[in-house]
Amino acid sequence: MKKQAIKKVVSFMFAMIILVACIPTTANAVEWNVTPSKVNYFVEMNDASNIFLCNKKSIGTKVGTEYYMTYTVDSVDEEALELANQGVMGTNVPANPYPYLTTEDGKGGYYMLDNANKLLVEGRTYFIKFTITEDGYQYRAAWAQNNKSRYLEFNLSTAGEVKTELGYFGVWFGCNHITGSLTKVRFYDKAGNDLGAQVTVNKNAEVGREDPFPKDTKVEHTYDIILKDRTNVAISNKRVPTSDTVYMEYKVESVENTHAYQTGVILSSAPTAGYPYLNGLMYFNRGMDVTIEKDVTKVDGGPLLQQGAEYLIIFERKTDALEVTAQKTLNGKATYITFEITFGSYSKDADYFSLWFGEGPDFKVNATLTDFKCYDSNKNNLGVQCNQTCEIIHHGQLEDYAGCEAMYVCKEDYSLYALYEDQSLKYTENDETQSGTYRVEDSVLTTQLVDEKRNYDFKYRFFIGEDERTYRRLHSYKLTFDTGDGSKVESQVLNADNGYMPMRPSEPTLEGNTFEGWYTSDGEEYKFDRIATESMTLYAKWKNVNYKQVNTNRLFYAMPYIAIAVGTVLLVASAVAGVIIIKGKKNG
Repeated sequence: MKKQAIKKVVSFMFAMIILVACIPTTANAVEWNVTPSKVNYFVEMNDASNIFLCNKKSIGTKVGTEYYMTYTVDSVDEEALELANQGVMGTNVPANPYPYLTTEDGKGGYYMLDNANKLLVEGRTYFIKFTITEDGYQYRAAWAQNNKSRYLEFNLSTAGEVKTELGYFGVWFGCNHITGSLTKVRFYDKAGNDLGAQVTVNKNAEVGREDPFPKDTKVEHTYDIILKDRTNVAISNKRVPTSDTVYMEYKVESVENTHAYQTGVILSSAPTAGYPYLNGLMYFNRGMDVTIEKDVTKVDGGPLLQQGAEYLIIFERKTDALEVTAQKTLNGKATYITFEITFGSYSKDADYFSLWFGEGPDFKVNATLTDFKCYDSNKNNLGVQCNQTCEIIHHGQLEDYAGCEAMYVCKEDYSLYALYEDQSLKYTENDETQSGTYRVEDSVLTTQLVDEKRNYDFKYRFFIGEDERTYRRLHSYKLTFDTGDGSKVESQVLNADNGYMPMRPSEPTLEGNTFEGWYTSDGEEYKFDRIATESMTLYAKWKNVNYKQVNTNRLFYAMPYIAIAVGTVLLVASAVAGVIIIKGKKNG
């Protein structure tokens, strides 16, 4: 194994030496300096024919632009190569069955070929440089194996018409059925930027990345999506992204009695429509013949719904095009999905990126997707929505913190938590206030102050800490004053506007009596320096009054007071007046 690895390294070094030799001697050395990409792909061919292996991303068609590719032939069935056409190609329609032929809109390309086995010799490492010219392109090709290296020329014939404005370059393996594998496949520009890799045309060839795109580790929100007998399914981001790159990750936990005739991706301005691509752009593949009998069921979800597979879909919204990378990982092997068909029109102003499983009522989808993530390049969770009725289960911290925006008070010591919608908080105890943050996940409230983290069992209306202290949610309260036969005192509404702090009213008057204070129905003097935690009525206490009859048949001697619990359910959040007041009010 070590010897083989050493041979491959030596072959690659020879290829790079040839690269330097391919550069015109009149060119400035710095100007022609090339940095190879560090991203390696592989290609597996299983009885495949008419293969075009090329770059996935284009860097333009300006004259003088250079494209580079390298690859190593790891294995190949040599008997199938005896009559195979092999050559280099440039085109602007890589997805066509024969990309070098002119299409109805005048697009196409051309390639130079040779019937000899030149590009698929086992053990060789190949290097090819493409330069765009006014007439199409020029190429320089070489191979290296062990301590040998040679230049390559394709002189026998060409196919297609010479076209300009070509943006996709690579190698063509035509005609015969080929089985084998290529490793260390690289496509890159002069600066070494990865241009991706794709095998167009043939379904019996797969492209994968030797070091798969890493999955996200920072976005903590995941979803389970359960589809039952759904058709024309579009799963998209729920919130507008803050960048032009959006990611989707998911695992296909199960697929039953399913055949999605179409599977693909969409960029749309109408994500919840029955056919979102009517207001956007769609890339997709077709499955089996659409004339399938209606009573035939198949467990075949198509390229994006393979049971047990994990997917990473990368949407890149460019100025004039949508670029999509679809990585499928199954049994530890990462491969890439190429979408063959385009439908609709592109708009950079569209904000919703969708997976698509269709089409029509004869093609039902029954599948469970787990560990589904949707986020942008700024690591913002975008949520998930579906244009069809389905079950979506969210895992992770609370997504919408508007419902948490409130103030919670512990009656034991009147310590206060003020929770805000932006997940910030203020904690007040013994007239000292600290700032911090909080999160809610799986019914657990976690608060983070400067140097202390606390966990509480969160029940919305209250939460309880490990020390059994209970913090209850504040609403809007009314304080009513009953003076008996004394002068009238206006009631007070206590809410976020006044920090739930009652104001001591002016003393009432009653002829022949002296006012001694405000009392609750329990006979306790009311304290106006505490936050109100309930609605109540306060009663004036007068000296020289023996008793007072109040509220039907209830009598209180010497102290005329009784409580009436009257409350509303206005959701607010606040803290001590003048210290913490949360903006806005919400109905609970």
